[in-house]
Amino acid sequence: LKDGPFPGISVAIEQYGEVVYSKGFGFADLERRVPVTPSIRFPIGSITKSFTCLSVMQLVNKGVVDLDAPAGAYLPALPEPSRSVKVRNLLNHTSGIPNYTELPAFPMDKPVALTRDQMLLYFTAMPLQFPSGTRFSYTNSGTYLLGLIIEKRSGESYDAYVTNHVLKPFGMSRTGFDARDDGAADRARGYQLAKDGFEPSTAYDFEIPFSAGAIVSTSGD
Repeated sequence: LKDGPFPGISVAIEQYGEVVYSKGFGFADLERRVPVTPSIRFPIGSITKSFTCLSVMQLVNKGVVDLDAPAGAYLPALPEPSRSVKVRNLLNHTSGIPNYTELPAFPMDKPVALTRDQMLLYFTAMPLQFPSGTRFSYTNSGTYLLGLIIEKRSGESYDAYVTNHVLKPFGMSRTGFDARDDGAADRARGYQLAKDGFEPSTAYDFEIPFSAGAIVSTSGD
């Protein structure tokens, strides 16, 4: 905590399928002095991508998504060049599609109230950074598109699909999608380091990271 610095940390260690250590340190909510415990729920950020890719591969296994099909086969309104990028290149970050969180035009300071269509306008028509499939470059944009493909091919919303086909089968009862921090006592607040210590971080809508970063979970789950 001192070296981070972080207001609070939740740690779990698993060995051979058994949790051998689980403990919280510091505070999940500085204002209310709520301590971190193993049951405190944190936004897990880009670990969400693992859930998205597993969901896509389930749909591939069912025969409703083809890894070598272009994204436009499932999202016909996509403009070029994104529509021609193969699903497998979206999965392994070799799409060449620019990462929307790194674009100067994207409102990272307060990304709220953007519709799906508005989000797509930021990156889908931009030139690829390199020919698709030739290089690796981490991008939230590709995983965002995978979330839309999941919705289109499964007939469920992204959060409903992941809940029904990943979270429930794995018994992840403390994991889910909180569109906004509603002040729940079991939810870690977000903070950033300021001149005089910690201050609340900028609030944002979890619909913005969507399938690239919207999941909230516990260290135990």
